[in-house]
Amino acid sequence: MSAAESKFLQAEAVERYGVPGDAEALYQEGIEANFEKHGVSGADALYGPGGPYEYDGIESIIFQKWIACANFNALESHFERLRTGYPDHFTITPNNITGGVFPRRLPYTSTELSNNAVNLNAIGGQKTVIQRTWWNVAN
Repeated sequence: MSAAESKFLQAEAVERYGVPGDAEALYQEGIEANFEKHGVSGADALYGPGGPYEYDGIESIIFQKWIACANFNALESHFERLRTGYPDHFTITPNNITGGVFPRRLPYTSTELSNNAVNLNAIGGQKTVIQRTWWNVAN
């Protein structure tokens, strides 16, 4: 887990669940940590008042976490979008193989299918990529 991801998770805990702390400050620290990871400066100009990354609650936290994870922990970005519904700006390609539904899960591997048949049968077998996971309540 990166420092940026940790800060965004902490900011989310403060914002969503009332954990003591300053969600906006943690959000800004997360952006700074992500910029530092890339060797870039000037984040404060972007999250400052009127900037494109100005703090605006939970959606901005999750969006920045999605950005921070995208090229380093892409599965986490995918799961965050499923878990929260953010970011919500995606357009699904018309006539795609999922029938216009954003993929919700990864298919089980052939190794999992052959080595864990008893448990897979207990849950109904292989799932399609558009079937919800048990924890996916957002979309």
